[in-house]
Amino acid sequence: MEGSAASPISHLTRRIPIDLGSGRCTTLFVHKNFPAQFGHIGARGVAERGWTATFVSEKPPGEAGGVRNVQYRPRGGRREARITSPGAFENGIWHAAGVYGH
Repeated sequence: MEGSAASPISHLTRRIPIDLGSGRCTTLFVHKNFPAQFGHIGARGVAERGWTATFVSEKPPGEAGGVRNVQYRPRGGRREARITSPGAFENGIWHAAGVYGH
């Protein structure tokens, strides 16, 4: 894109209608715990910017600081593994499957 003033993501914004100037934003946080280390970010966006913020976690449904929590349950769990790092990846996959299948 030499000589072009186009943003490196401009091809995405042509397909997805977004308004970055209005402050309207819908944010989804996915984390095992609610509100965890991200809840204050959602709450501040709700209070100061008018965001709609939703959290998906293993915690029971509820709301805190204007951020709604939706509960999910992992669809499986780590099996006994010889190498530990693939186990953490596998756990992540099971959590993602729980969110997707909600």
